[in-house]
Amino acid sequence: MRVPATAKSKSLLGGSWELCLPAVRDVALTVSSVGKAVESWQASIGLEGLKKEFKTSTRFRRWAVSANDADAVRLHMEYI
Repeated sequence: MRVPATAKSKSLLGGSWELCLPAVRDVALTVSSVGKAVESWQASIGLEGLKKEFKTSTRFRRWAVSANDADAVRLHMEYI
């Protein structure tokens, strides 16, 4: 909770209060890679690691996150 106060405020507790509450929603999401794998940042700067695990490590530049229609509706929130 907070109350925005300015130099013109008559009281620290007066004015419009802002209340932020967490919203808990359980949804099923699918995360999948998009495109070809590229060199990881560790490999791009020449890091090798103790077991040489970084030398040939890769990553994806893009990821896709999707939800079925029922779960997508549950993700909708209004922000003012």
